[in-house]
Amino acid sequence: IDPLLRVHVEAVAAGLRPTLKPGDVVVLAAENSWEWIHVDLALQVIGAVVIPLPGFFTAEQTGRVLENYPVKAIIGDQASVRRINPDCR
Repeated sequence: IDPLLRVHVEAVAAGLRPTLKPGDVVVLAAENSWEWIHVDLALQVIGAVVIPLPGFFTAEQTGRVLENYPVKAIIGDQASVRRINPDCR
């Protein structure tokens, strides 16, 4: 892994560690981007279980994911998170 990428991923993981523990289920709801990759890698460093939630999922598909898994957190860009939960800030 590139040293600069490693530093950034570790920094993101450090920011998430107070909230997330190994085994926690996290939905990653965002369009493909370098930020998505960094967060995904940081969640893997922590040991979280990552469920990617693509933007093309229907409301029914999204609902199934949220109903069938013990989701501890949803991380994503603002538009994707608001699509899942309009009250989220």
